[in-house]
Amino acid sequence: MVVTTTKLLTVDEYLQREEQTPEKSEFIQGEIIPMAGASTNHNRLTVNLSHLLPLEVEDCRYEIFVSDMRLWIAESESYFYPDMMVIVEGPIFTDGTQMAVTNPCLIPNYFFSSLNPGMWVVGFPKLNRNLGLREDR
Repeated sequence: MVVTTTKLLTVDEYLQREEQTPEKSEFIQGEIIPMAGASTNHNRLTVNLSHLLPLEVEDCRYEIFVSDMRLWIAESESYFYPDMMVIVEGPIFTDGTQMAVTNPCLIPNYFFSSLNPGMWVVGFPKLNRNLGLREDR
């Protein structure tokens, strides 16, 4: 019986790797997870959703960041590339490179609706709500 083990990386090793390679990967507790490219419709959905979100609500300013901004979750020692993040009152960066944030207030989850072809469901976990969006609009 052959047992294989995967070498876990440190956060610093992951960040160095991200600087040296054009492919993005996520980092989950030492493991590297290569990211697949997004489809045209997936990109359209991200843009369309960003247009629906207000940049100011009740005198509170928001910023919207999409796919290339990393999110650092300290509790799980993990980096992710969410499709979109909404941040209130300005981003808090992990360091001076301004490549990763720690303070989103909203991260929509996208998933394809098998019940309605051409429809994506965007989940807002913190709001406990879902929104259906057509991928072609």
